[in-house]
Amino acid sequence: MRATLEYIKQKFDEYNNLMFEGKLKPLPFKLSNAKSFLGAVFFQREKNPDDT
Repeated sequence: MRATLEYIKQKFDEYNNLMFEGKLKPLPFKLSNAKSFLGAVFFQREKNPDDT
């Protein structure tokens, strides 16, 4: 099986609803043809209005 964006998003929604009651924000998923890694996670922290 080869993963598709549709399948990944569907599984995210399924587990988000099952385990987190749908409280997780949607994530931007991207697929790559890279042969040097299996996956990666990138994130940026959001600042509060008081800059913390």
